[in-house]
Amino acid sequence: MDLLTNYQNYMKARRLAKSTQGTYYSEFKAIKEYFEGEDLRYLSRDKIIEYLARLYDQGYSASKINQAINAYKFYREKMLGKKRQTYFLKRPYQPKFNPPILSQEQMLAVVNSPKNLKHRALLTTIYLNGLRRGELINLQLMDVRSKADEPHLIIRKAKHNSSRHLYVETDFMEMLNKFYNVYKPKLYLFEGAEPGSPISATTIARILGKALLACKIEEPFRVHDMRHNFATHCLLNGTDIYDLSQYLGHKSVETTEKYYAHLLPNQLVIKRPKLNPTNTKTKVIHINCA
Repeated sequence: MDLLTNYQNYMKARRLAKSTQGTYYSEFKAIKEYFEGEDLRYLSRDKIIEYLARLYDQGYSASKINQAINAYKFYREKMLGKKRQTYFLKRPYQPKFNPPILSQEQMLAVVNSPKNLKHRALLTTIYLNGLRRGELINLQLMDVRSKADEPHLIIRKAKHNSSRHLYVETDFMEMLNKFYNVYKPKLYLFEGAEPGSPISATTIARILGKALLACKIEEPFRVHDMRHNFATHCLLNGTDIYDLSQYLGHKSVETTEKYYAHLLPNQLVIKRPKLNPTNTKTKVIHINCA
């Protein structure tokens, strides 16, 4: 069995997400081709740094270089069983996370703009529940619990192979029921051209693109940015960041804070504790978080 096939099998055995498998495979293949004729088991740290420096000189992004590091670390640490302490590379600086954030009114206008009920239901499901694209694609009919005492969606095998329940509003579930009665999907909630097959990522992006165009929003905006907008709007509306972390399916609240704490609006209303409890006047101070 050749090395690349073995590498791929290890990723499957470790249950890495398919998108991660694709990224690691392409990066590891590039490393293997660069060091053609050399035994990758015995590559020195200096040679790996030489390869990363080449990526940097060619203008590749910090994200690309990090992917190369992770792909090689998977080979050394998971396949070869090397200890993490024996291999260290300083990660390149990554620019501050700053996705495009629309107002809540703009975002609702986007998800409501399609005349096609299926397209409208799809965009609404992503935004109102903060779903990842893959979570929407994998959502099946059996995961929609509309008749439960508390209607909810079940998100299975999400990132890190986790699952979670998302409790939803009654009006949202009524919209899904209306969608179901019209389209009668067989297996997946949102199906592709073939009955019983999931909708594709390309189709989702195209639906969102048309909705953005209809609302005259021209700035770059990805499907995943709907999730970022959901999280930001929840914080704006007073959602506790710990509750939001659980709802989004993050491994820890630190992840939520890292990505979203700085995405609050420019104006925060701070109601300070009163130094003099007898003073009934409350001073509201505005601070700029930009």
